[in-house]
Amino acid sequence: MRRFFLFLLLLLFSSLFASGTYAYTIEGNSVILEDAQASLKVTPHTARFPSAEGYQQEFEICNKTGVTTNLFGAYVFNEELQTRKAEYLTDLTYDENGLAIKTWQNVTEGFERLEIGQKNVYAYKTGKEVLAGTCETWRITYKPNEVDATKKWDLWLWADGGGWDCILTNTCQKTLKLDPWWDSLGSAGDPYILSDCNEMFYAMDNNCQNPDVYFELGNDIDCALEGEVESICGGVVGTSFHGHFDGKYYSISNVTIVEATDFDIGLFARIENGASIENVALIDFNITASGQAASFLVSYLVDNQATPAGTFVKNVYVQGGSIFTTGSVAAGGIAGFANYSNITNCYVVDATIRTIGTDRVGGVAGSVLGGTTDQNMHHNYSNAVINNTGGSDIGGFAGLLTTTPICTNNFYDKITSGKTDSLCATGLTTANMFKQGSYTNWDFETVWGIRENINYPELQGFGALIP
Repeated sequence: MRRFFLFLLLLLFSSLFASGTYAYTIEGNSVILEDAQASLKVTPHTARFPSAEGYQQEFEICNKTGVTTNLFGAYVFNEELQTRKAEYLTDLTYDENGLAIKTWQNVTEGFERLEIGQKNVYAYKTGKEVLAGTCETWRITYKPNEVDATKKWDLWLWADGGGWDCILTNTCQKTLKLDPWWDSLGSAGDPYILSDCNEMFYAMDNNCQNPDVYFELGNDIDCALEGEVESICGGVVGTSFHGHFDGKYYSISNVTIVEATDFDIGLFARIENGASIENVALIDFNITASGQAASFLVSYLVDNQATPAGTFVKNVYVQGGSIFTTGSVAAGGIAGFANYSNITNCYVVDATIRTIGTDRVGGVAGSVLGGTTDQNMHHNYSNAVINNTGGSDIGGFAGLLTTTPICTNNFYDKITSGKTDSLCATGLTTANMFKQGSYTNWDFETVWGIRENINYPELQGFGALIP
């Protein structure tokens, strides 16, 4: 089963609140609902991957009304759950290593399943007293019904006055509804904001073919605790990401992908037909592939329609990590295949690409297929170590060029890479890679920075210099 991130839709019902529209603000990844009389804060925690018990979600409810309140609630699914368990946190301590030890009270029996309209509603009939100014942490563990294709769920909350059974007659006063990712429209002007590893993969996996969806990172994302993951929009040949992803100069780190079945392996399996990825750093990725095209960022980058200013990757860097392939069709630091697409202001540093019997291998791209003037590779570099056993078309920057792609002002370190070709880039010594004067027609005023004679160029948008 593909990874699952729980959509948290918040519908708040309360007789404590006067009728009207409630303002809400974002505080980190929390939503605060408030008016002149009261406020309620709800904070979701990261969803966990399925265990033997099923999916698990923690969330926090804080009573900011100033009045001790008996809260009722329900969680709602399209289909009846296979199994379920509801708990709230009764004690929190820490061991000698600073790790949290949580004690939970099982209140599953307090929830009753109701069929309301087309929904399966699990209502907490007894209510839970929440003191003014305090918070409650809850945990729901469940196995969804496989018939439920959306697997989305809602959380409903309401307070004293209506009792639990107001839900039966729809008389709990509705105050506000927030859509997934905190009421974002997913548009260019109101993109979905991604804040953790699970959410990032699930959200984009479920919007693969949508050309009008926009995502942004809200912070650095570390995937170290997630174990092995699957490529975004991977697993099915022909599936690809058509949307737009802006990292906002944040980083994604410690992604591990080990695949022997998917065709395209990387953070993104495929992006095409006007899709874009920009302004993100990939730190310490580890990619292992057998028989597929592989890359740290995107395995297959293509604009099949060959339209100007189509699919592009811009302002992306890879630092550290490794790619290991056996018998694969292509491997590259930014793209395995780059066809009719733009790669601009990107670089790969201190990474290793190790291949056995793999054709089309390069520090930035394995294979590059040319196109129009607006579809080219320019102002990129690599110092990746290229360690190949067998295979053909191996280069320091690109492995194979087809139909004469437009390559402008690209460079690679011929010492670290161990290559001396000139495909799509100029090979320089490490010493010359450390000199601003080596980078013809590069913008060192607004785009790039360099510590002369010390290190390779860096993108200014990421702020702090790479150590």
